[in-house]
Formats: sequence, C-alpha cells, structure tokens
Amino acid sequence: MNLSMEGKAMTKNVANPEDKDEVWKKSGFAGRVQSLRENGLRKDDIGIYLTPEQEEFLREATWESYRKIQLREVPGRMSNAQYKMKSDLIASWRAHLQTVRLLRELFVFERRDPDAAAWFKAKDARKVLDKEAVVEIVGTCVDYFGQEYADAILERLRNAYGARGEEIVIQRRP
Repeated sequence: MNLSMEGKAMTKNVANPEDKDEVWKKSGFAGRVQSLRENGLRKDDIGIYLTPEQEEFLREATWESYRKIQLREVPGRMSNAQYKMKSDLIASWRAHLQTVRLLRELFVFERRDPDAAAWFKAKDARKVLDKEAVVEIVGTCVDYFGQEYADAILERLRNAYGARGEEIVIQRRP
C-alpha cells in the first residue's frame, strides 16, 4: 500500500529476505556479530552475547532504520515483546558500561603508576580498554551527541594534561 505524502514515497510493505540480509551486512552489525562468534564468545562469558532472539531483533531494528532513513518508508511498529527486548538490551549495555567503571576503582591508590597495583596491572585494564574500543566509544558519543559530549571529553583531556603540568589548547574555527 502506497501512502504518498508531499511527494515522498511512504510505503508500508514487507521486504524480501535478500534485502534485509544485504542491509544487515552493509550496516557492519553482521560482521561484528560474526567476529564475536569466531572469537569464541559464549553465553557464560563476561562481555557481549546475543541470544538468537536478540540478534534477530537487532537485525529487524537495523532494517526498519534503513527503511525509514534510506527508503523513506514508514517503519513497522514494535510489538510489546520487542519493546521489552529493547529495554532489556539497553539495561544490559548500561550495566556493562557501569562495570567498566570498576577498573578505575582498582587503581585508586596507584593512579600515577598502575603497574604498582598488587593483583590488577595496567596490562589487565588494557585488555578491557584497548585503544580502538575506547576511540570507537568516544567517536560514537561525539557522532551521536555532538558538541556537548565533545566538550566534556576535551575538558577531561585538558584536566589530565594539566595535572601533569602540560597545557593543551583547543581552538574552534567557524
């Protein structure tokens, strides 16, 4: 059924599976999930694990976003079960981010020399906070939330360098 609105084709149709598969691959999500599987993550590992139902939900969410943004189609509505799954995933992701903050507490007495710690060393923290993962998280925040997050990150960096007696200058240009 075609619901045209001001020249924009707003359709509500069901796509064939090949289209969804292609979008899933293009999004990068399929590759990320496959990489997690290949690296041996299992249900009882600490970290990211998706049930088949969660993976399918995220696949559908990716498809609906693609439809809305790229095809300018009316996205399908979430069912009550999908709303619940979305809520559960967000709570899980938030909880994982909160547990990462425990790393900071492990080094509370050794901030200047994390390798001086007794049981957890800097190399242990780097296993969790590898440079690429941190840069990706920071980049995602800046991409989605813009100047507010960028300014907070820059302020944190300025304070870190300042604590070491260094000064960094940030210059914005219109």
